[in-house]
Amino acid sequence: MEIPSPRCKFSLIIILFIISLSLGFISFIFCIAAEIVRNKEDDLRWNGKLCYLPTSPSFGLGIAALVSLFIAHIIGNAMVFKTSCSSKIPALAKILCLISW
Repeated sequence: MEIPSPRCKFSLIIILFIISLSLGFISFIFCIAAEIVRNKEDDLRWNGKLCYLPTSPSFGLGIAALVSLFIAHIIGNAMVFKTSCSSKIPALAKILCLISW
């Protein structure tokens, strides 16, 4: 079986880095959008007994932001751990990288 060339390995790291960065940017956009469409004080309703806020899409946007940030975090940590395992760094640094979650 052939050993993958370092160039192929380097391009995989670049692609994963770009994916992780774009997911982080998407998460940021979702956070801003959720903040813009959130319920305002004027949306508060009184039905005679209780106060309630109508539903808004901000909850879904917030969840989408959390999911995309979580996936970006997993990809980023996997890249760092994979790179650190293949290089000559102390074992303590590898353990700290692994438990950084």
